[in-house]
Amino acid sequence: GSTFANGVCSYLLRDQGVNENAQPKSLLFTQVGNQLQYQLPEQQAHWLTMEYQLPLIEVTAQSAGLNLKRQRFVRVDGKWQAITDDTNLRVGDLVKTTLSIDSSTPRTHIAITDDVAGGFEVISPWLQNVFYKDSSSRDWKNNNHIDIQDGKVTWYLMNLQDKDSYSYYSRVRHVGRYQTGPATAEAMYRTDVKARTASSHMEIK
Repeated sequence: GSTFANGVCSYLLRDQGVNENAQPKSLLFTQVGNQLQYQLPEQQAHWLTMEYQLPLIEVTAQSAGLNLKRQRFVRVDGKWQAITDDTNLRVGDLVKTTLSIDSSTPRTHIAITDDVAGGFEVISPWLQNVFYKDSSSRDWKNNNHIDIQDGKVTWYLMNLQDKDSYSYYSRVRHVGRYQTGPATAEAMYRTDVKARTASSHMEIK
């Protein structure tokens, strides 16, 4: 725990070799819901580090005390049209992403986070963009706190009564096919109250 102790240990162990036993192992596991059960191959002490990642394409919608829905729209001839698998997006298109949340019980301190679709550039509401309704008003700023950074848009809701929806706007900037992670919602002081949408993909030509 100190420089002196480290020096003493280094001196005493100076002639001893290093025996590194840590090895990656593939362990069999069974899954019941969200619970993973691992069976260790040997009955002895282990220092075990486990990593598990669900392939993005396999992420499905889930609800636990909250319901969350994500919709995207593209601006065509002055009107918003829902984006479907048949929609042809092009560089320069204006896209609106709407997150709709509802709860059968009044909630407080809810965080909603959305992964920005690949190839999109988010338009900031603080630049008084005309598409952000009432975003420049004091009441809107007092009740809706939005954070845009690192490819994510996060809303911090003080209160949620029944249901509400929140939108942000983006410009299409790059061509390609992109897999997008789910939008998520969670009560900041209740880890059991949460929801997520399914993942999705976007193709820009």
